[in-house]
Amino acid sequence: MKKWIVLVVALMLLVSGCGQNNKEKAIDYLVTGQTNDISIIVFSNQDSDREFVEDLLKKIQHINTNVRADKPIQHINFYDVSGEQKFDYAKTFDLDTYPAILVFEKNEIVLKAKTSDEIVQYFEGK
Repeated sequence: MKKWIVLVVALMLLVSGCGQNNKEKAIDYLVTGQTNDISIIVFSNQDSDREFVEDLLKKIQHINTNVRADKPIQHINFYDVSGEQKFDYAKTFDLDTYPAILVFEKNEIVLKAKTSDEIVQYFEGK
C-alpha cells in the first residue's frame, strides 16, 4: 500500500512539474540573446513570405530610426510551427492564425500582432 501511495505522489509531482511554468520556459528560451529589452518573435506555419519579412524589417528599421534610436530592436527571430520545435508554441501562446508576431519587453508579452503596422503603432504610441 505504501508503494502505491509513493507511486501516486511521484506521478502527481511529475505531471504537475512538467506542465508548470511551460510558458515561462518557452519565453526564457525565445528571449535568449535579447538586447535593449525587446524581442520580436514571428511564428508562421510555413516558410516566411519574403515580402512579409522585408516589410517587417523595414518597419522595425523605421521604429529603430524614429522611436528607439537610443535602444534599437535587434533581437528578431522567426519560427515555423509546422515543424518540430522545442515547445508547442501554438498551444503555449494560443496562436490560431499566422503569421503571429509576439513582442516581448524583457520577459513579458506586451503585444500580440498579426501585421507589422500593429508593431509600429504600438511603439509610436508608447
